[in-house]
Amino acid sequence: MYKEAVFLVAFLLLSNVQHIFSNVFADEDKPNLVVIYTDEHSYRTIGAYRQLLSNEQAFIWGDGVKVDTPHLDSLADDGAIFTNFYVAAPLCTPSRATFLTGLYPYHTGAHLNHLRMHGNVTTWAEVLRRRNYHTGFVGKFHLNGAAKPGWKEQDRKFGFKNTLYQYNRGHWKFFEKPDQQFGEPSEYEWTDESAAKFSGTMEENYATDFLFDRGIEIIDDALERGKRFAVMLSIPDPHAPNTVRPPYDTMYDHFDFKVPKTAWSALHKKPALPGWSSTPIQAEPDNADDVIKELEESEKRQVYFRNIFGMVKLIDDNVGKMLNYLKEKGLEENTIG
Repeated sequence: MYKEAVFLVAFLLLSNVQHIFSNVFADEDKPNLVVIYTDEHSYRTIGAYRQLLSNEQAFIWGDGVKVDTPHLDSLADDGAIFTNFYVAAPLCTPSRATFLTGLYPYHTGAHLNHLRMHGNVTTWAEVLRRRNYHTGFVGKFHLNGAAKPGWKEQDRKFGFKNTLYQYNRGHWKFFEKPDQQFGEPSEYEWTDESAAKFSGTMEENYATDFLFDRGIEIIDDALERGKRFAVMLSIPDPHAPNTVRPPYDTMYDHFDFKVPKTAWSALHKKPALPGWSSTPIQAEPDNADDVIKELEESEKRQVYFRNIFGMVKLIDDNVGKMLNYLKEKGLEENTIG
């Protein structure tokens, strides 16, 4: 049976959206859309991809060192998984611009980080808005220049009707709703003060939880209006800084992360890194083993990787929350991702 609740996003090239939503589906059967977009997310931390790899490739940090992602995996199991999908540029802003428009980065005006996307480009959200979809964008946008955080710009919606919780850039760890109806949300980095402020409400105010909840609210609003919905959730994790709320911050304390084989080879210069590459970790063949030992014994490095796993696990749990919500609302069979 074809199940449409698959939060996989590669099909959203603009050239296909108009055809799919105009010609394939009758008006009464047009599906809803939820896009979940994470930041610097290694495919090795998603079980559905890891199982396609050899053990050597799947467990580069050590045998059995993995994070389980049953909810993300279920999307691949019930829908489709893309194994030959590439971004248009290895940078945040241009890859986002291409994802939203289907254009090469240069033609969007946003071919480098912190450039503003041309205001006259058409996104898949605009295509759907014109077809009476209730559209919304939640989270990191990074297409409005260098503004930070850069909350919503009313004249740059690009087809997204609800942008109250869209911000331009920054990897904030906590958010608060606006105090007033037309105010802006508040953002916080992880500090001792912010951690203390939200110590009793982290499940509500931690970035990943907060943004997923706001996405669900947009869907609720669409249902009240009797409209189809198209919502994009742009989650800043698991990008650094590598901090995550309890209990995810200690969930992987039992793991010790080895230096991957590729790093071992680079540090031993077998082969050496190319001249254009840059890394803060330097070694010569005669001291490479000592450098690797120091890295593997560094508690700071271990916490860094353990918290990446924690951030991924929290994302997966929120995907589960979204799937349960759609199921409870009877939407799981008519929601594409």
